[in-house]
Amino acid sequence: MPERICLDTSVAAKWVFPEVNSQQAKHIQTDVGNGRTHIVVPDSFFVECVSVAYHKLQQSLANMEQAQAAVDILHQLPADVTSVRDVAHQSITLAERLNITVWDAAYLAVAEYHGCELWTADRKLARKTQLHFDWVKLLGVDQWQ
Repeated sequence: MPERICLDTSVAAKWVFPEVNSQQAKHIQTDVGNGRTHIVVPDSFFVECVSVAYHKLQQSLANMEQAQAAVDILHQLPADVTSVRDVAHQSITLAERLNITVWDAAYLAVAEYHGCELWTADRKLARKTQLHFDWVKLLGVDQWQ
């Protein structure tokens, strides 16, 4: 198992909302909780966590109490936070090169900055990066070991 990974919101959300591949995401959560794996994230991770919780609330997949609890869990994640400001140039370069959102590019830039794998559950992001970066791992396809 990697000592350090960049984790995107699509994986972390599976820790608190039951979804496809939640069980695999919980293996990562266990390793983080046991201190075997350390997490790095861009500072935009936190607004994305709130956005996911709000989206679940809007779709009636969670009530306000569950959404608030999810935000609390994700915000208490023991992670090194990298400012998007520090990877802004790389983020915009990656976004343009790969035709992805700047939000997604920030995760790639942070992973590159820290020299670690990026774990995602976002199939679209994984598909767009698979020919360029072997360190982007798709939850449910790449096995957490």
